[in-house]
Amino acid sequence: MARDEGLFRRVAITSLVVTAIVFGALAAYFPWPVGVSFVLGAATGLASLGTLEALVGGLTAVEAAARRRRLLVLGGVQLLKYGLIGVAFYLLFALGAANGPALAAGVTLPTAVLCLKEAGRRVNRKVGVAEGQTKLTDE
Repeated sequence: MARDEGLFRRVAITSLVVTAIVFGALAAYFPWPVGVSFVLGAATGLASLGTLEALVGGLTAVEAAARRRRLLVLGGVQLLKYGLIGVAFYLLFALGAANGPALAAGVTLPTAVLCLKEAGRRVNRKVGVAEGQTKLTDE
């Protein structure tokens, strides 16, 4: 399968737009920790997805020996990353500055955007729309 170079950029832009819209709605109807928790969650989800994309992205381009070393680095970075996220979330909840559902929704947003983009790509392929095609019929 070919690597889509601009996929993370598109996911990040879509996630930021959705985050801004949802934050506006949350800020209008809920106390400030709800909106801030959603934004922090979305930022965490994007950062997590970004580090994973950066580390795994070049994995296929390296030789077997370097790949093994890179996999060990990938595993270490992932463990460190999730440890830091856990400590940060613990501190937010200990200080009473976080809203659990909003934080969880924000963290899952970039992954949901990624899944929806892939679902759209598959639907387009099924109905015969080529990559980059803007119209269903040629005029």
